Amino acid sequence: MPEDLTHAIRARDLSQASRAIAIMQQHMSQERVRKVVIACVEQLAWAEGDRCAAIWLLKHPHLRFMP
Repeated sequence: MPEDLTHAIRARDLSQASRAIAIMQQHMSQERVRKVVIACVEQLAWAEGDRCAAIWLLKHPHLRFMP
């Protein structure tokens, strides 16, 4: 499931990402889904060389889980 989200985010495919999140919501708590989403975004930020975005995400953990 997280792999599907990672691929969707990498492809900038909002509908595919939304579907992946909807599937995760059926099997995970809302908090867990949020953690998976932010982990995918962080992973892609590092992988794609967006060091500034990745560091910002790591330095602002209190903003990660805002509803």
